[in-house]
Amino acid sequence: MKEKFTIYREDGFDEATQQTKYAVLKTMKRAPDALAYINDLKNIREYGYLRLEKRGEDGATYLYNDSPEGWELLSD
Repeated sequence: MKEKFTIYREDGFDEATQQTKYAVLKTMKRAPDALAYINDLKNIREYGYLRLEKRGEDGATYLYNDSPEGWELLSD
């Protein structure tokens, strides 16, 4: 399985779970393209906070963050 990058935008707040809801905005095949998209000021102005997740070749899901580590494991 090849890596797949999914960009999400905020889509409201779920009162029942007390968590932010997200909707898929775009999927991409290359990390540099996905990172450029979420850091583009035009996209930030239009959509607000953008979340980037990666589905790795091993099937695990990772969340991108700006820390030095870059990707943190969400699920195996």
